[in-house]
Amino acid sequence: MDFAATAAAVRSDTCIQCALSIEAVLGLGFRQTQGLIYSLFQVMRLQLQPPSYTQLCRRQNKLMSAFEPPECPLDCNRSLHLVGSA
Repeated sequence: MDFAATAAAVRSDTCIQCALSIEAVLGLGFRQTQGLIYSLFQVMRLQLQPPSYTQLCRRQNKLMSAFEPPECPLDCNRSLHLVGSA
């Protein structure tokens, strides 16, 4: 894997948020997230480089401090169940 080219690349906040979402949902570390995204790009035959683990780590605090969860439209004392399908 050649991740050296990503060091100077500028990634959008959306790109970093997407990668951080993958990291959080799957419980991965930053390097594992970078590797997973790289593998996904290879499977899809995309000539893209993933954000580096350093970019993820450095920008996580900035992005997470700007994130505000949406207001609860329902009675927030009840449980909320999310269901997804593959």
